Amino acid sequence: MVPADDRELLEHLTVGVLIVDAQGEEVLLTTRTQELLQNTLLDDPQKRSRRLSSLAQRCRDTGPIASEFFESTGEDAGGLRLSASALADGRTMFTVEPVEQSERVDERVRQFVAHLTHDLRTPLTSLMGASDLLLSGRVGGTDERQERLLRIVSESTERMANLLSEITSRFVAPEAEGAAR
Repeated sequence: MVPADDRELLEHLTVGVLIVDAQGEEVLLTTRTQELLQNTLLDDPQKRSRRLSSLAQRCRDTGPIASEFFESTGEDAGGLRLSASALADGRTMFTVEPVEQSERVDERVRQFVAHLTHDLRTPLTSLMGASDLLLSGRVGGTDERQERLLRIVSESTERMANLLSEITSRFVAPEAEGAAR
């Protein structure tokens, strides 16, 4: 149970706070949390329980804090960032923060660019390897015309790889590039 003084303090935060015990039962759900959860997937207590359990487990598996983003409904709605922190007594504390529309768009752009650059690098790497192999002569000779065309392919793929690196460095946070699948 959360002492009354602590509960009152938590009620005055601009972020929502939700605490669940080791069995996943809600021990504390602040008024701000209830307001923030309206019109989201987490508004339904059963769905919320499943999501919270999953995020709490990820928190225990991966480290002190785990976060997840949930979209709100409505035209101008942003979303919510739900972060979990494991407490020493087996409980888990979740903070619920509103995410503005602009942050949501920025995140979607980063994710799109990360996935796009990853998906383009795969065939590009094959093209670069194949053209370099053919130019090296290890798989047979090439005539002058074929060699000229292979050099064009090699230069173009190298230019494209440099462009992808530049795009990635401008739009994708370093940790997100590794997360793109």
